[in-house]
Amino acid sequence: MNLIGLYLEEIQGIKECDDKEREVLVKELLAGSEEASQRLIEGHLKMAAEQVAELGETGELAEDLLGEANLALTMAVKEYAAGEGDFLDYLKRRIRRGLDSVLDDKKKNNEIKERVRDQVNLVTDASRLLAEELGREATVEELAKKIGMDPDQVVECMRIALNAMDRNVAEEAFGDGDSAASAFEQDLSSFSYDPEQGS
Repeated sequence: MNLIGLYLEEIQGIKECDDKEREVLVKELLAGSEEASQRLIEGHLKMAAEQVAELGETGELAEDLLGEANLALTMAVKEYAAGEGDFLDYLKRRIRRGLDSVLDDKKKNNEIKERVRDQVNLVTDASRLLAEELGREATVEELAKKIGMDPDQVVECMRIALNAMDRNVAEEAFGDGDSAASAFEQDLSSFSYDPEQGS
């Protein structure tokens, strides 16, 4: 069973709000009742999780989405005011907006990591070609000039490439491919990518 399924199983004992109860609670919420607020939140946890489940995501991203859905639900209930329209539709809109934000951030991060991978490969290839041309290892400045990249970025790309090589050796020796891949992803995440450089 996936994360969302486990979570839905965990909260199955919490009664969902039906239309009648929701109507009463919303009136109490608008009157300032904290108890109504808490009940509205817990009574719509399943609805929020089901919105996440509809996206079909798994693993760490599903966990992030679930956390964002619950946060958006909580904030929506706390911030609901007369004139916001139908309460349930309002909750769904707020939750969907939060989920879209997480997905957009994930997409942007993936795009940045892909660009960094391209830069690392560019530096690695240029280093090899320059070594053949010069008969020696190229300096950072020579590499930077060759590929039009800031020297600091060249150094960072070389660090990532060297770490990846070390992890490949460790993977061959100990078979810990998942850890090596995870560490490489962390290196990419820590890389400060400047789209104005090396593009």
